[in-house]
Amino acid sequence: MKIILITDYTPTEDNFNGPSAITYHILKELKDTHDVYIYTTNANKVPSSMVQKSIKTFNGKLKVTSRNLWMKLLISRKTHFLFNFLYKNNNISPVSRYKLPKNIVAEITQLNPDLILVYPYFLLNVQKQLCNFNIAAIGPDCYTLHTLRAFQDSYLYYSKNEKKETKHLLQQITLEQNIAQYVNKILLVGIEDNLQYQTIIQNKSKSFFLPHPHYNLKEKEIDFTNKENFSVIITGKYDLYTYSDINALTKTLQEHQSLLSNFQFTFLGKTWKPIVEQLSKQINVNLIEWVEDYTKELMKHDIQICPISLGTGTKGKVLDALANGLLCIGSKYAFENIAVKHNISCIQYKNVNEIPHILLSITQFPQKYTEIAQNGKQQIRTYHSPKLIADLLLKLAIDNDNQININNYLQ
Repeated sequence: MKIILITDYTPTEDNFNGPSAITYHILKELKDTHDVYIYTTNANKVPSSMVQKSIKTFNGKLKVTSRNLWMKLLISRKTHFLFNFLYKNNNISPVSRYKLPKNIVAEITQLNPDLILVYPYFLLNVQKQLCNFNIAAIGPDCYTLHTLRAFQDSYLYYSKNEKKETKHLLQQITLEQNIAQYVNKILLVGIEDNLQYQTIIQNKSKSFFLPHPHYNLKEKEIDFTNKENFSVIITGKYDLYTYSDINALTKTLQEHQSLLSNFQFTFLGKTWKPIVEQLSKQINVNLIEWVEDYTKELMKHDIQICPISLGTGTKGKVLDALANGLLCIGSKYAFENIAVKHNISCIQYKNVNEIPHILLSITQFPQKYTEIAQNGKQQIRTYHSPKLIADLLLKLAIDNDNQININNYLQ
């Protein structure tokens, strides 16, 4: 079978500057049994050495396509305002206007693929160019759901972006409706994302939930019973996705510093600097701005706190931590669409103020939390394995199996 991926983001093992590494890990599972070809615009600006590594992974069948003049102008900061002006009354996102070069369209036509995957799904003109083929667009999530949730979060009003987000919402609804006209399937890594998308397009037979695969695995001993001191890591960014919960967490950690003498906190990422500066006088905390091997750094820690206050789809960094044996404490958004359950394979807080007391409980009942971490690791490695999800994608996109029960995957 010939499978082609057309993407704005060069697939890399650890998701370099992109929304997700989903395409890398699914296609890596398929490349030995199917002919896999990849065309990428490299919008995530993956360095040449990493591009070469991905080319080698996919047996030389990865090609970086040149951006046309439209896209070069669009991504230029100097000219971006011009597009905002020209299309201020147009509810189609300008990014969706990218087209494949004619020689690439001819090359794909000559290959005559059985399946074309488009990632992310907003490349509308690409789908128009190739609409005679079997196209499955991969989300990763539903932007309209993200925006609707944003209107319930304090960050939107703090940043004074209500008008901007309203405009984006209208653009995205129009785009998502148009996409449904040119693709056979839309695959989204969120259950509520899928339901929202089905509402937008008024069609339940085109849009499906696809669980997200885990990334790189390393082996870590999970045993809290003989530990006196625990290492806690917080990753991601201090941005709209974490703003509300991380500010509340900072306050409650400062207020409960006496409970936290057994815990060392590490923030991974440049954007956490103001938070670390606030906390450094009260608790044991340090900042790591960047690491070359993300998974290797994770293995140095026991617990990951996932203070995600806004977002949709599946959170890759939460999957990473669970799959590699860290005990994960997070919000309902952190664990949505992931095959874990509160107090069995993860710890889900209802309010950020619970976290210091959860941490204290770990020191008091280490065996209980050891088992939760072990269960989380097993669940992710079983129900989010790239092989299982690659097979599921083919069933949905090729076999037209619309009767797949997601409960088989999210236990």
